[in-house]
Amino acid sequence: MAYRELLPDEDWQVLQSSIASIFTLIAGSDGKIDKKEQVAIKTIITNSHKLKNSLAKEIMDSLGSSDNLLRLFELQKLPAREILRKAAFILDNKIDTNDALNYKKYMIAIGVYIGNSSGSVFDFKMSYDEMDSLREAGTALNISVKDLEQTNIILDILNTLVD
Repeated sequence: MAYRELLPDEDWQVLQSSIASIFTLIAGSDGKIDKKEQVAIKTIITNSHKLKNSLAKEIMDSLGSSDNLLRLFELQKLPAREILRKAAFILDNKIDTNDALNYKKYMIAIGVYIGNSSGSVFDFKMSYDEMDSLREAGTALNISVKDLEQTNIILDILNTLVD
């Protein structure tokens, strides 16, 4: 299904910006976005053609590059959490239920991937600040821990992104 044709431009831009929101929320949670986190988002966009969720694939394909991703986020002129809340509203009210839930899981997977991209060998890869930000992102997206635990979709998505 081509969701782009069903949604107004404003809604589509919010969904595109939701990816940048996850990135900036998690990567920026410690006050700085490092090179490994920048490489992680580029890897995600580069490998988006492998995604199984049609909505996630369509949104990622429409971005083109990580530069476009950050530019769209800046155009929204809203905090990342607010963009995620708006995205959740669009997903919950205008998108097929299964695709919407799987897209939310995809967003959390992006956060996990970015959070685990930096850190040292001797530290936890994901900091407490990043874990808190990921929890906040899940709340803003209106996705529960129960939804995330139902399947191994987060691991499946992560494996897709790095294969």
